[in-house]
Amino acid sequence: MSYTHILVAVAVTPESHQLLAKAVSIARPVQAKVSLITLASDPELYNQFAAPMMEDLRAVMHEETENFLKMLGERADYPIEQTFITYGELSQHILDVCRKHPC
Repeated sequence: MSYTHILVAVAVTPESHQLLAKAVSIARPVQAKVSLITLASDPELYNQFAAPMMEDLRAVMHEETENFLKMLGERADYPIEQTFITYGELSQHILDVCRKHPC
């Protein structure tokens, strides 16, 4: 089986480097595209009493997730086609991404 596009679900953890390295080792021989998807934390889950600060906190968490994905891609030594940051149910977003962007 020859892959053409691999979607890798990662988290903002050190283990994601190993996961992406494995995906790259599969993609490189067949020159497949690699894209990343991650689930961003929703600050509302952490503290329902800080409502006035939620938007600021959400923006900070989103930026941190973007920075992590950027760093992950830079260290991959392989081009990353696209990155997706999602909120909510990851499995549904994976299906949506694969429908809209054939993986």
